[in-house]
Amino acid sequence: MLWDDCEAFQRKILKQNVHLENGVLTYHGFKSSGKFTFYTRSDQLPELNGQAINLKPGYTFKSPFMQEDWASGLVHIKKGKRELTIDVQEATP
Repeated sequence: MLWDDCEAFQRKILKQNVHLENGVLTYHGFKSSGKFTFYTRSDQLPELNGQAINLKPGYTFKSPFMQEDWASGLVHIKKGKRELTIDVQEATP
């Protein structure tokens, strides 16, 4: 495990260098996670490594075992020949 406990994670976070100047906050994530930029005085989207974060990607989940098209509400789970589709919209009150 990367972190032994929550307190160790918090100590590591608090040691990170966060820079705020003219309403622009920048933060370098752990290891190779990249440079995060947040615009505190505008509606400009946050950025990761200089690219705006896509708030509506083509998918919600996309892995070998679980897929969902963005906001479709249909989660497809597959392992070998077994498949299950769950309509998570049905769970919404």
